[in-house]
Amino acid sequence: MPFVNNQDIWVTGTRVYFQRDPVVLTPGGNPVNQPIIDIGEMKNSSPEMNPTSVTLYTADGGLSKPIAMTTVKIDESYSLVTTNINMDNLALMFSALPPTAFTQAATPITISAWAIPGRLLKLVDGNGLPIYGVTTVSSVGSLVLGTDYEVVSLERGIIKLLPGGAFVTAGNLSITYTPRAITDTTLNRQILPKSQGCTVMGQAFIIWGRCGNQQQTVREVRVAIESQGGSWTDENYAEVKLKMTPLSDPEAAMPDGRLLYWLGQEPPLS
Repeated sequence: MPFVNNQDIWVTGTRVYFQRDPVVLTPGGNPVNQPIIDIGEMKNSSPEMNPTSVTLYTADGGLSKPIAMTTVKIDESYSLVTTNINMDNLALMFSALPPTAFTQAATPITISAWAIPGRLLKLVDGNGLPIYGVTTVSSVGSLVLGTDYEVVSLERGIIKLLPGGAFVTAGNLSITYTPRAITDTTLNRQILPKSQGCTVMGQAFIIWGRCGNQQQTVREVRVAIESQGGSWTDENYAEVKLKMTPLSDPEAAMPDGRLLYWLGQEPPLS
């Protein structure tokens, strides 16, 4: 929207889409093409342009004066902040491969677990992995529920050996419990942090929309993504923070991507 002394002015919202490069999901396997993911609406996406220049000086007459300057490097980056806490975004934040499936059967399990009197005990499965989502704890050795032990949380799989109960010496206890059945129809319940092993790279589409998306501009470019952590508090909505750094591809028709104003009245020139 042009005004006097301003060719165009923006109050803009940002949405970012990203397609990760093909990923090798199993050692020795073939790369698997990845879908485009909707990273979501951004609270911040301000472009940062950081040029590095060198300057030539002359000292003729005993006074150094710049006579030439050239830019030798330009670092472009985008610090993204979103409240879209989906599993794809969490995988990016934790530098992980894409989410994988997690399922759990409602089959009774009996384990031998090391326990300490008066302390908490975390239930595990037959492979020693922590278990979550338990429907019932059938038995804890020969101990009595409410007298010798208590269930602190079924969902978190935690029990406690009560002080003053029959269990007085640290040792192994035979525990039988039944997990809650968990299905995973979209293959996205589990993330393995830091499993990416290197920088996440792929194609980004950073879209700036104005006036109810009647005007839209996109920065499309190949990028590397670095996790900037998150902000998770009990006083506000949680945030995921990512940094996108555009990468140049010398073999591409447009080595550094493009900025395209494809929707809305043709923007005026100065």
